[in-house]
Amino acid sequence: MTAALKGKIQAFWSAQVPYLEEGQAGAPAGSRDFYLSADGKRYEYESYLPPYLARLARGGGKLLEVGFGLGGDLRHLARSGMWVAGADLSPSNARIAQTGFVSLQLPGRALAADGEALPFRTESFDAAYSFGALHHTPDTRRAIGELHRILKPNGRCLVMLYHQGLAYRLISLKFDLLKLFGVEQDRERYVSRAYDQTPLSKLYSPDDLRGLFSAFRNVRISIENYGGLKENRFYFWFYHLLQVFPPLKIKFGSFAMVEAVK
Repeated sequence: MTAALKGKIQAFWSAQVPYLEEGQAGAPAGSRDFYLSADGKRYEYESYLPPYLARLARGGGKLLEVGFGLGGDLRHLARSGMWVAGADLSPSNARIAQTGFVSLQLPGRALAADGEALPFRTESFDAAYSFGALHHTPDTRRAIGELHRILKPNGRCLVMLYHQGLAYRLISLKFDLLKLFGVEQDRERYVSRAYDQTPLSKLYSPDDLRGLFSAFRNVRISIENYGGLKENRFYFWFYHLLQVFPPLKIKFGSFAMVEAVK
């Protein structure tokens, strides 16, 4: 079952690569301008992200990203002076990200690998990073354990996982109402389908996250909003409301940013 599910996850994220369309709108795929266009749109949407990456890169060294997609954050971190490597379940993502290093003349290595079984030696990286990937893998706890394993002592870690914000609360309410009226279905599959139409998506509370990162120390959890809402004609108001009122963002925001030290 797990192998079949991972096959579906790999196929889905090979076909639905975040910011691929934005890059292709600006230039031919694989060109220098393609990557610059895609990366520019990413940081326009996720404008809160660069300060997190700057903290992660502080101290330099070797960094591993798990689930890099198009590889924009790897390129950003390479420009900061880090030696970067990435592991992604999709071989096509690995190829296009590796082409990005070549096109932009940046040092880096992108390969296809399973985040639950990383092909790297124990204590071989100074920093580990994953944005929006580990909530899509069947054994998220094991994948986080792999990040802990490959980090050196005092290694730095930054992971974004979906937060049980407003969308999750509304989906859960609908699920409970359907159950009340006799509609029986698998909760995890229902949430995945309703939240972002992926083969598997999991959302976490702050308490859940503290449990997942219990092997780490200095765990800090911050809540951020998906920047794409700014351009959504129905939900742009929600994005700005949460930005103006931080307590609402902490409760209802989309993304949980977990910073930690091994």
